[in-house]
Amino acid sequence: MQHSADALCPAAVQAWDDQKNGWTGEQIASGKIASGPGSDAVQTSWVICRGEPAGGVGVVAARSTDGQTWLTRELPIPPANHAGDDVAVDFAGFGRVYLTYDSLVGEQHRHVWTRSNGSTWQEADDS
Repeated sequence: MQHSADALCPAAVQAWDDQKNGWTGEQIASGKIASGPGSDAVQTSWVICRGEPAGGVGVVAARSTDGQTWLTRELPIPPANHAGDDVAVDFAGFGRVYLTYDSLVGEQHRHVWTRSNGSTWQEADDS
């Protein structure tokens, strides 16, 4: 997927919308982290996007090492559609990104993370 940073979230959310409803997305957070220590570490740009609740797409992570070509992945976080729903993002460095989803209405508390620069993701639900 090739997009400028401004057009990235709408395109990323639409790419994961199986129903092709045309819903757009908005940016939750962005950051740049190194894949490891040292001068030879790969710098990865990250953009975390939120889908619209009616569209069915929750959160999409996009990453790029050149700022033009983005790899996207829908994460196992539901659409934030109630007052008090929140997605917190921590770009920890060395290929690690942590997201926490809290929903007061649904009483959900979910953690989603990668320690492999987005190659694999894990999740835990504390609900």
